[in-house]
Amino acid sequence: MKRDKILKILEKIVIFLVTLVMISVLANQYIKTSAGAINETLRMAQIVLAILIVFLTLLMAIISKNKSLFFVLLGFYVLTALLFYVFKSANKI
Repeated sequence: MKRDKILKILEKIVIFLVTLVMISVLANQYIKTSAGAINETLRMAQIVLAILIVFLTLLMAIISKNKSLFFVLLGFYVLTALLFYVFKSANKI
């Protein structure tokens, strides 16, 4: 397969996964307001989907041979993970 074709397929997969994350966020918000608690299964699904999206976008940057994009994405994801850890440990999330 050509590199462009693989990138298009990965792009469509990432768009689908982001849509799934948005749907799970909306479902979690609905469950939270109706039941009063956050559904842990949906939260875990969101985390797994987010990690999968990170992996696929980094893979897309590697396939496109764009080193600067790879390092920018890597730095952004590391910063995001660090902020998530800080807020999670402070019980803000």
